[in-house]
Amino acid sequence: MTFSGDIVIIDPAEIVSDPADWQMCRFGAELSALGFTDYLFIDACDGWGSKVCDTNSGMEIGSFTADSGMLCVVLLEELLDYRSDLDKKTLRHADYCTVIRDFSGEVRADAEQGAIIGSGSVDFSTMPDECAKS
Repeated sequence: MTFSGDIVIIDPAEIVSDPADWQMCRFGAELSALGFTDYLFIDACDGWGSKVCDTNSGMEIGSFTADSGMLCVVLLEELLDYRSDLDKKTLRHADYCTVIRDFSGEVRADAEQGAIIGSGSVDFSTMPDECAKS
C-alpha cells in the first residue's frame, strides 16, 4: 500500500470506540466504511513485535499495542477526521501507537516474518531484531 503523509501504526480497536461502527467496519477490516481511504489492515498478528525501528539506523522510533490481535496503518489526518477527540500531540506521545511523520512510500505486512515493513522516506520495520540493542 502506498502512503503519503503522516502515518499511524495502531490497533484498530484503539480507533473505533463505538460498537455500531466496530461492526460496520467488520471489526477493523473495512475502515473504508468509516471514511478511511488509505489504510492497511493486518489480522492475526499475535506475537508480532511491538517496536517500530528505523531499519537504517537501528534506532527505535516508536511502539504499539495490538491487544485485539489486529493492526492497521492509517493516515493521521484520516484518523483525526474520524476521531475528533484525539489530537496530533497526544498520538505522537502515546504508547499504544506509532506516528511516522512525512512518510512517502510503500508499507506492507509480511506474515511470514510477522512484521509491518515500510520502504520510502523512512525505512522501518516492526521486527524486534531490527532495533539496536540497548
